[in-house]
Amino acid sequence: MPHPGPLRGQALGGEGGGDLALGPGGRGMRGVGSASGTAGEDSPNGEGGVVVDRLFRIGSSRLFILALRLVGLEFLVVGIVTAATDTAFGPWIPLYWFLLAIAALLGVLCAQLLRVMLLMEAKKG
Repeated sequence: MPHPGPLRGQALGGEGGGDLALGPGGRGMRGVGSASGTAGEDSPNGEGGVVVDRLFRIGSSRLFILALRLVGLEFLVVGIVTAATDTAFGPWIPLYWFLLAIAALLGVLCAQLLRVMLLMEAKKG
């Protein structure tokens, strides 16, 4: 049976506001859960915390970070080679390769920050 959310007639905010309502103090979506492994109280299936934990575990894994680094470096090398030889693979000019490399390396930065956040949270509690 589907969870009755705010799009099915419930008002946003306050008690019983549904999945998309802002929590106390306007801190984002309720029902998403936390990184501590507990599911959110208003989660439609009671597994919101499990999904977030899986995403945190994948995003902070060393293999994921290593893969992003390698992909970023590959994009950077392809960008340098295509710029040096003045070639393009279809519409992919060297600028696109550099932008993809920057995006991958920003992903590495975010994953490292996630690892630091999880480490600090584990030490705190």
